[in-house]
Amino acid sequence: MKNFKVCGSEYEEFLIRMEEFHGYRSPGILLGGLMLDTALEKLAAEILAAAPKIIIHRPVRLARALKDSQPVPTGPCPGCGESYPLKHGPTCPACRGDAYYTYRTPSEDE
Repeated sequence: MKNFKVCGSEYEEFLIRMEEFHGYRSPGILLGGLMLDTALEKLAAEILAAAPKIIIHRPVRLARALKDSQPVPTGPCPGCGESYPLKHGPTCPACRGDAYYTYRTPSEDE
């Protein structure tokens, strides 16, 4: 039973991390990790393939930019107005075509 991985970690390492985070070991947490691994293994490709069809993206427009003291400075994308982490470059991932979602205007939803 010790020769398999749970959530990307070796079994023993997962048990240690579980105890460190939750303060105890629990069969429910172990079963949850195994269920998550099984679901991702069986569904990940289908979810990623279907994502552009089932994920509806609505841009978030801020009245003002968040303070620079925030852990992740954000700003509006000049192309679509979506708020995104500025560390991603001059435009948001959706405008660059690098996002797992697609941008649709509200008129396309009607």
